[in-house]
Amino acid sequence: MGERDEVSVTINGATVAPHSMERLQYEPTEGQPYQVAIWEAPVGTPPLVLGENEVRVRLLKSDPERTEEVQAGEFEIWVEPA
Repeated sequence: MGERDEVSVTINGATVAPHSMERLQYEPTEGQPYQVAIWEAPVGTPPLVLGENEVRVRLLKSDPERTEEVQAGEFEIWVEPA
């Protein structure tokens, strides 16, 4: 994800604004380097529910200067008790 990309995140249909977002350049030992976005937000109940929750990430605006496709390879979700 690039600096000029915009995303939205929803949990169970409710938009969750990021508390912080950090972008890092990842340089694997093999393959091409790529950017990683770390998106953090405090989330309570609601929108979280006991049981299954639906998380959606949507690309709202793409960097117009990008030459390669945007790819979402992996999502990691950490839940910490408040």
